[in-house]
This record gives sequence, structure tokens and C-alpha cells, in this order.
Amino acid sequence: MKSTHGRATAAAIIAALILSVGLIVGLSVVNAEPTETAPAKKTLTRGEDPVIVLPATIKEIEGKKIERLAVFRYKDGKFEPIPFQVDEKSANGMYIYTSGPQGKGGGDGEYKGKDELVFMAWDTGDQAPNAQFPCTPDDAAEVAVTDGAGTGWVYVVECEGKPPRSNVDYVRAESDATHEWVRTDRYHFAEPKGQSYFDRLCLRGSNGKVGPNLIDRLKGRSHFVAGAGMIKLNPIESDAKGSMLAYIDGPVRVIRHMKAFLQFSVVKLNIGGESENLFYPNFFVTPISFGTPVAPSSLLSEIVMRYSIDWLKNMNGARYYDPINKAGFTLDGKMSPEEKAMNMTASHDWWGLTGPQGNFMMRMVLPPEWRKIVPL
Repeated sequence: MKSTHGRATAAAIIAALILSVGLIVGLSVVNAEPTETAPAKKTLTRGEDPVIVLPATIKEIEGKKIERLAVFRYKDGKFEPIPFQVDEKSANGMYIYTSGPQGKGGGDGEYKGKDELVFMAWDTGDQAPNAQFPCTPDDAAEVAVTDGAGTGWVYVVECEGKPPRSNVDYVRAESDATHEWVRTDRYHFAEPKGQSYFDRLCLRGSNGKVGPNLIDRLKGRSHFVAGAGMIKLNPIESDAKGSMLAYIDGPVRVIRHMKAFLQFSVVKLNIGGESENLFYPNFFVTPISFGTPVAPSSLLSEIVMRYSIDWLKNMNGARYYDPINKAGFTLDGKMSPEEKAMNMTASHDWWGLTGPQGNFMMRMVLPPEWRKIVPL
């Protein structure tokens, strides 16, 4: 294993990795009719958030054929299409995947139920003075997006003919001989094929230059005790095998359905986990669930799982901060007095790194019932 220089540890399930500061409070979506008088200018200044619109929010478009939909903003006195996608979901709330080994599709092609229409907040525009859309509309809905301080608008339109679509693709799923990649204008991310951890993360600057890989890997350290303490197992991340079952590759986000498992022949027990990882232009989210074939308490007397990110030397010089250790410290491969004085016991749900390499922030989200037993 390669030596690493500088470590920031998150002891718990990693739920969200955020590559730019944002997503502090939620955006809300309001359906409204296009106005003929006194249209408002866009005042929404935050743009780093994705906006997810459910069919019930815009009744005019609910049940319409997805292939006939367009999303426009009004900017500089004219309508223009913006990047968007509709990800269909099954009745039980699972995404219907269209690509990959198990990505067989199967949606009905209609925007309804739990389906999600997604676009970025930065693509909102002004309120339009009229409904002179670039296509002949059969139906249309004005959608106001607000964070309480500002508002931006988009227009979701069912077009009579072929809908105008933006040619902008913010997020791209790619594959090479060894890795499964996601590439955006902000970052490049990759996982080794057949493994359940990632070991490539490069930040892309505003000048278009892609920086070096910053991480050794996402490390997992687990401890399982079974058989009344007679059997103790300490698997690491490379012991967990993984695969990408299916994926969705749209212009606003890539969604990957991942599966990983640990198999212990000594106790004839499989412990498996699945995740639906969502990659947006500026951040990615990795919600994780895991299960066992039997109740853990009937066989396992202790389960400990820890995850951490080992940074490569390329991250040296960045400053680390979290809400408890506000003074921070510099990553340099050495244990400084600042690091030794860190409060490692108090719970915190985010940490960040900032430096010449770029800015990286991790936010960890747990269900309320987990917070009592899982320290962050």
C-alpha cells in the first residue's frame, strides 16, 4: 500500500462529498402561471444546488410524455433551453436504470408518480413577460425557485413537436480498462473496477486544467466479533468486492447503482451493501445501506465500521477545518501541535479542506435514530 501524507478521518458512514460550499438550506419550488404584466428579474444568487421537481408540483405537466418536454429560462429578453433530465422511478421509489449490466429501463416514459425532473439552480432566469416559447406548447408551467432571499424562474413546456434541448452536458460517465469514471467541469472521480472504494479524485480549475490525483483511496476499517467472542474479523476496503449494477447518465447528474459485499467463509456469512451514488456538476452524494442474511445480534456480538480518506502528498499545504476545530491545521505529513490538540471526540457533521489545489468539503448525514449510536 502506498504511504500517504496527511489524513482527515470521518468515523461513520460517508453520506455526502461536496466539492463546493453550498446546500446549506433547501430551495423550494412553486408553481405559478406566466404573467402578462410586471415580470420580475431573477434575484436568486445561489446556484450550486440541483433543483428536483416532482410531478405533483406542476400539475400541468404531470403525466406528460418525457420525450416531449423542454425546460426554458428567460434571459436577456429571450427564451433558451437549459440542461435538464427526468429520472423515472418505480412505485417503491427506486430509480429505473437505463444503462449498465442490469440497466434494462422499463419506465413508461411519462412524468408522473415519484419521477424526478432535475436542473441546476444556476440555470434559472427571469420571469417571462409572455408565453412565446421556442416551441408550440400543448401545456406549460412556470416554476419559481426560491431560497427565501431570492427567486429565479424556469418554464417546463410540453411541446407539440420535437422539443428544443440544450446541448450542454454537465456530467459524463466514462469507463476505461481499470476504472469507472465520472467527469465534470469541477472534478474527475473514479473507482477501480471490481472494488467498492474510490481512488481517483482530481479537481478541475476554472481555466480547464485538471489537477493531479489527490487521494490514495477511501479506506474502510471494520471489526466484527462473532461466536461469543471466539471469532474476530478485521476486513479492510480491499476485502470488499464491488460492482456497478446499472447507471443513468444525464446532462445534470449521473446515478450509479453500486453493490458491495464481504464474504466470511469461516462463519459462512455474507454482509452486503448497496448504494445509489449521485454525481452532480459540483458535488457527489453516496448514501449507503447494508444488510445481513440474518439478524446481526443472532450471530455478531460487535460491529464497528470506520471510513477515512487518505490524501496523497499532492494535498500538502491545504488547511483543514471542521465546526469543532475551527482554528484548523495544515496538511503536511507531520503531526503538528495543532493536530495533536484537536478535539477528536466531539461529534461534527462536516469538514473541509481549502488550499491552492482547490476546495473540498465533506458533509455527513445520518438518520436521527443512528445519531445516538454512531459518532460523527
